[in-house]
Amino acid sequence: MEIKTNHKIDLSEGITILPKSVKRDNKTEEKYVEGILYKNKVGRYEINKEYGLYDGSEVELQLCGTWVKTKILLLEGVKYYAEGLNGMSLTNVLARIKL
Repeated sequence: MEIKTNHKIDLSEGITILPKSVKRDNKTEEKYVEGILYKNKVGRYEINKEYGLYDGSEVELQLCGTWVKTKILLLEGVKYYAEGLNGMSLTNVLARIKL
């Protein structure tokens, strides 16, 4: 059972705000897998039910129209969450990872 709380989350520690696109020599070089986060049967998050995220996986989440860089961490060996966003449900959040 997921408990929803109605409190503000401090995003100032543990995350970095990223630009919408990264360009080098006037070319966008970085490639990403992008999609919706789902929680699989064992409680891990996956992008588009294909790319599994594990403890320590670096991921970017789109929050309020801004890409935010964070890590997926495992809390006490039982619950996955995004660093700096503990308590926030990540299900159905748009996410991307670098290839």
